[in-house]
Amino acid sequence: MWLLTSLMQIYYPFFMMLMTLGMFMAISSHSWFMVWIGLEVNMYSFIPMLLHSNMHKRKESASKYFLVQALGSAMLLTATLSMPTQPMFSSFMFISSLLLKAGLAPLHFWFPSIMAISPWFSCFLLSTIQKIAPVTLLMYSFPINTQSMLILGSLMTLIGGMGGMNQTQLRSIMAYSSIGQMGWMITASQVSQKISTLMFINYIITASSIMMIFAYMEWDTSNQPNFMTGQYKTSIILLMLLIINLSGIPPFPGFIFKAMVLYKLLWINAIKTSIIIITGSIMSLYFYLKIVFNTLFSSSNKTYIKETHMSVMEAITLITMSLMSILIIMFIIPWII
Repeated sequence: MWLLTSLMQIYYPFFMMLMTLGMFMAISSHSWFMVWIGLEVNMYSFIPMLLHSNMHKRKESASKYFLVQALGSAMLLTATLSMPTQPMFSSFMFISSLLLKAGLAPLHFWFPSIMAISPWFSCFLLSTIQKIAPVTLLMYSFPINTQSMLILGSLMTLIGGMGGMNQTQLRSIMAYSSIGQMGWMITASQVSQKISTLMFINYIITASSIMMIFAYMEWDTSNQPNFMTGQYKTSIILLMLLIINLSGIPPFPGFIFKAMVLYKLLWINAIKTSIIIITGSIMSLYFYLKIVFNTLFSSSNKTYIKETHMSVMEAITLITMSLMSILIIMFIIPWII
């Protein structure tokens, strides 16, 4: 284990660069074969990061991830080979393979279980960086019936909300939160690609900041003991603001983006889709607010509150990441309109 840790400290930047290279290769390629190669590079560079952990279940999470991604790759190759002769079957296999690789509903069975046993940094990569390539390909790479994509997006939002309501592990909650947020982005891509892109950026910034705080506070469940929260005043304030943004409560950017999507959906008379994604968001709001209330009340019930141990640079980093979403609104809203 010591040898593995030492090697990972040396090769860690290499794996990150390789992961980034695979992601850009997948989303910028004009050939589905090159897309497959990019996704494979992305997968193989992430597996060592799953193994770089002292958790006893690290091998289980890496094995599950490899098997699922291998199945998705096989489906993608099958779709590529059958494209000239069976276009309908090929489209179905393309969509299924990308949904499976990204861990999106209804092929999300592996995603919450791997998130639940992975370290926070691996959860961050799974929820954000690893989703960029397959979700981008799903939204923009080939024409899909708009009604089908709206149904798919609303289904993700509903499953994300329902799945997270009965969870207490924060990693599982963040997994279902990711599924729900991706549902909003899939839906938004059918009415405005600009809005869906900005929603993706806002989600990556917000989710990465939230998981950074969870990792810093060593917070694993939504019902953390009271003594944990009194040590981290700055982190708690930032955490509540970030969760409120992710949940879509005004006046944060998350609310503005979702309001724009609903306006566009009503403009094209997609009333049923609007009702479904609002229902899913209300369900998601339940577990978001549960985290906020548990954090707020557990910290306010303390008879003493220690000064935060967060360094100046850590505080600046978190504040910067949380404010970037607001800056996006200020400078890019005119471009959307």
